[in-house]
Amino acid sequence: MNFFSTYISDSIINVLGWTIIHSLWQGLFIGFMVFMILKIRRNSSPQFKYLTGVLALAAILTSSIITFMIEYQPVHGFGIQSGISSMNSSGSGQISLPVGATGQLIWNERFLVFMQTIRTSFHWMTFFWLLGVLILSFRLAGGMILVSRLRSREISPLPGHWEERVEILAGKAGIRRALHIFQSTRIRVPTVIGILRPVILIPAGIISMMPVDQLESILAHEIAHIRRYDFLVNIFQSLVEALFFYHPVVWIISESVRHEREKCCDDFAVELCGELSIYARALAGLSELQVRSVVPSVALTGNRKNIAGLRTAFAPTRRARRAALAGVMLAGCLVVIYCVTASAREEDAPEVVRGQSLGPAAPCNVCAVDCSTCCKCRGWESARAIAWQAYAQGEYVGHQRLAHVPEYRLRVDDELDLVYRLTREETATPYELNVGDEVRVESFTDSALDRNLIIQPDGTITLRLLGQIHATGRTVQQLRSSLEKAYKKYYKVPAITVTPLKVNTKLEDLRSSVDRRAGLGGQNRLARITPEGSISLPAIGSVQAQGLTLDELQEELNERYREGAGIEGIEVIPVLVRRAPRFVYVLGEVATPGRFELTGPTTLLQALSMAGSWNNGANLKQIVVFRRGDDWRLMATMLNLHAALHGKQPCPPGEIWLSDSDVIIVPKSPILVADDFIELVFTRGIYGVIPLDVSLNFAKLSSL
Repeated sequence: MNFFSTYISDSIINVLGWTIIHSLWQGLFIGFMVFMILKIRRNSSPQFKYLTGVLALAAILTSSIITFMIEYQPVHGFGIQSGISSMNSSGSGQISLPVGATGQLIWNERFLVFMQTIRTSFHWMTFFWLLGVLILSFRLAGGMILVSRLRSREISPLPGHWEERVEILAGKAGIRRALHIFQSTRIRVPTVIGILRPVILIPAGIISMMPVDQLESILAHEIAHIRRYDFLVNIFQSLVEALFFYHPVVWIISESVRHEREKCCDDFAVELCGELSIYARALAGLSELQVRSVVPSVALTGNRKNIAGLRTAFAPTRRARRAALAGVMLAGCLVVIYCVTASAREEDAPEVVRGQSLGPAAPCNVCAVDCSTCCKCRGWESARAIAWQAYAQGEYVGHQRLAHVPEYRLRVDDELDLVYRLTREETATPYELNVGDEVRVESFTDSALDRNLIIQPDGTITLRLLGQIHATGRTVQQLRSSLEKAYKKYYKVPAITVTPLKVNTKLEDLRSSVDRRAGLGGQNRLARITPEGSISLPAIGSVQAQGLTLDELQEELNERYREGAGIEGIEVIPVLVRRAPRFVYVLGEVATPGRFELTGPTTLLQALSMAGSWNNGANLKQIVVFRRGDDWRLMATMLNLHAALHGKQPCPPGEIWLSDSDVIIVPKSPILVADDFIELVFTRGIYGVIPLDVSLNFAKLSSL
C-alpha cells in the first residue's frame, strides 16, 4: 500500500485504523444498551423508541469522533517522521527474547504479536473503509440530485381548495411556514421534499381515486414528517450509515428508527384527522392500488417508504436482511485484510527464537515501546520488537548518540583557555615599523652616518645632521626614501640603506604577557566570562563573549588583534576548559530536596531520582516546573507523571528535558494537605491550648 501512504500519512492511517477497531466494540455496547432499554420498556410509545434510536446513532458517531481526537496526538519536533518501520530486526533475521520467560510473559508477547498484526492491517483497513464511504457518498449525492429534480420536473399545481386544505392541516399541526403541494407523474406515493421550503408531492390522478377525507389523512401523515424535520434526520442517518457501513448494529438501529418514525407519523395523522377508521381505509386504498415508492429519495434515506406496509411484518424482515448484508460485508473485509497482511508478512517475517545465548556483543531485539514513533498518549499496547541491546554485555558503555546541541554558545562563568599561536605566514602588505623596532641606517657616501637605532616611544629616530625623523607607520622602503631625500641637502649622492634588525615588537610584548612556558607550558591565557558577558585580554582589553560560539569568538579576537592592536603573525584559539555549573532545584514531597548539578542531559524523572524519589502522599499528577526564559521572564508548566511512575504509561508527555535553573515542585496530595490542616489547627492549635482527654468505657456503656 505504498501508493496509499503517498497521499495519507502513516499517523493518520494509524489513527483511522484504531478508530475503526474501537468503533466495533463501541457500536456493540451501544446496541446492547438500546436492546436492554427497549426490552425493559417494550410497551413504550413509538416516539420513545424513535428518540432512543436517534440518540444511539448520535452516540456511536460521537464516540468515534472522541476516539479519533484521543488517538490523534501529533509528535512534536525533533524531525522524526512517523513512517519509521515498525520492525527493526537484527542482521540474522531473528528476534531474540529474554531467556526464562514465564507463562505470563509468553501470553503478553502473544498479545503484542496480535496487536502488531492489527496495526499492520491498518493500511488495507483504511483503504476499504474509504472506498465504502466513497461509494455510499456518491449514492447519497446522487439521491440528493434526483430528489431536487422532483421539485421542478413533471409537476402541476392542484386546485386552489387543496392549497387551503393543506394550510388548515399545517395550522393544526403548528407549522407556520408556507407549504406547497403539487402533482407529479414521477412518483407513486405522497412524498415530502426539502427542509427550509418543504414541498408535498402526490401521485398524479390520486385525487380522483380517493375520497377527500382519506386523502387528507395521507397528507396529514406527510405534514407530520415536515413538523418533525424527518428529512433532516434522514440525512443524518444516511451520513452515519455511510461512515459505519461495515457495522451491522448501525443498520439495525437505523432501520428501526425509520420504522418507528413512520409509526409516529401514523399516530400524528390519526390525531390530526380525528378518526382511525378514515386513516385505515386510506392505507387499505393505497394497498389495493399497489402503490410502491420508487422515489429517488430511496437513495437518500435508504428506505422504500411503503405507507401501506407500515404496520406489517415486512419491516423486521428488511432489517434482518440489511443487518445480514452488513455482517457479510464486515466479515468479507476482515478476511481480505487478513489474507493480504498475512501474505505480506510471510515474505520478511523474522523468526522468533527463545532462549538464544548471546555471543560477544550480539544484538538482541525485545518487545518495547519506541516513544519517538508513536503518540505520547499510547500505552503498552504499542509495544513491538525493536533493537534494544545492540552491544549485549557492552551496553553499559553507551551508544553514539546525537550531539546535545547543534552549536554551543558561551555563557557567564564559562572558563576558556586562549592559546596564542604564531602563524609565521606571509603578510599581504609591507611591514610597517612600530615603537621598539630596531633598524640600522648606513651610507656608502659617508660611513659616519652609520648607526643602529631603536624607534622611540614617540615614533621617531635620531640621525646625524637631521635630528628627529618620524619612523612609525612607515615601511622600510618609505623610511629609506625619506632619509635619502633629507640627506640630499648635505650630500650629492647620499646612498642611504635602512636594514631592519628587530621587528614585530608588539608581537613579542604580547608573547611575553601570555608566556607560561616556565610554568604550565605554552603560550596561553585562562579567562572566565564575567557576569557582564565579557573577557579581558592583553593589548585589546574587554571583548564581549557571551552568546558567541567558539568559532565566532576566535574570529572576533583575531580581528581585534589584527585591526585594533595592529599585531600581525599571531592567531588566538579559544578552548572551552570548563562549562559554567548548571543546577536544577527540586522542592516539595521528595526524599532529599535541594540543588543538584546538571552534568549532562537530564529529564524530569532523572531529577526526581537525584532527589531520592518521591514521598508517600506526593501529588504526581500536578508537578510544577518553573523556568526562566532568555530574557529572564518566568514561565511555568504543570506535568503529570503519575501513570509513568506507576508503570502504566511508557511514553509520558510530562517527561521533559530540564534546563539550567529549573525549579521542580512536587506538591502534596489533597489528603496530605488535609492531614497537615488537622495537625496544625486541631492537634497543635486547639488541643495544644485546651488539653482534652476523652475515654470510652464500653463495659458501662458510658463515656467519661
